[in-house]
Amino acid sequence: MSKFDQQMRDVERSLAQLGGKAQATKVRKSLEKKIQLAAAKKLPDIALSLVKSGRAGWANDPGTPGGAVLVERGTGCVLLDPKGKVFQRPSPVNHPPTSGINEMAFIQHLRIAGNELYVPYIYKDKKDNVTVGIGTYLENANEAKDLPFVERGTNKPVHENHKINAFNKVRNSSIPGAAGYLKFKPLTDIVLLEADAINKASKDLLGFISLLNHKTYFPEFDSYPEAAKLGLLDMAYNLGVEGTATGYPDFTLAVRHRDWNLAARESDRPELSSGRNQTVFQWFKQAEQQQKYFASVICTKRIQLFFG
Repeated sequence: MSKFDQQMRDVERSLAQLGGKAQATKVRKSLEKKIQLAAAKKLPDIALSLVKSGRAGWANDPGTPGGAVLVERGTGCVLLDPKGKVFQRPSPVNHPPTSGINEMAFIQHLRIAGNELYVPYIYKDKKDNVTVGIGTYLENANEAKDLPFVERGTNKPVHENHKINAFNKVRNSSIPGAAGYLKFKPLTDIVLLEADAINKASKDLLGFISLLNHKTYFPEFDSYPEAAKLGLLDMAYNLGVEGTATGYPDFTLAVRHRDWNLAARESDRPELSSGRNQTVFQWFKQAEQQQKYFASVICTKRIQLFFG
């Protein structure tokens, strides 16, 4: 029960002692109606006052296409009027693009502390995905065929059929990825040189960024704080864009709402190192400091306009 409702009940009880319950209820309903009409006229002024004071601001809400909702600063709580209706405006917040990602710095992040080791030969990762280079997932033999593999020891280019055979040998091997990448070295005699692995990782990053921007996933990606872009890109590089969106729905919802604090909490991946998880967590916490207003996924707050 709101403070307003409690106070109206107190008024009704006092009136009942003077003129009876029926008359008290009638007077209460009449009074409530007058107050609600007065409140409706003041709501635009209330919203403007909250924005001017810095206590609230406008934020885009994926559930309100084409418009924005009024939110409390700091918590992101979507503000409601005394009737429980969301404060809205018809035009969305226009977030300008933020700075881009330094691809080489991000690749360096992938390589430190064992995040994504450079492995020159084809192997299976812990999830049994066929992989090579700096965590490059090979979905099929054609993807292996298109990479510039060379013969181990001589660095001579190899024929496409040689690459396909190497891919199939690893994919069809009974060795599980959990055994570790070193177990796969004897299976093949071709390698991807480090410079080529870095070049492939860089191209993959551009592909991930383009896909992240798609309206199906994170259409406002270009305007996210740079730290949030880094965290989201780490998720995509590890899980794939589709895997991130479908495998981590609470994280995805938080990102779409720009609730970076919640995104930080939901970004943890148990199969990864604590160091990598902590880095991504801190990136989202940095993003939280860079943005004043966002629409919370879970919090709403009703404004009390009368009687304190």
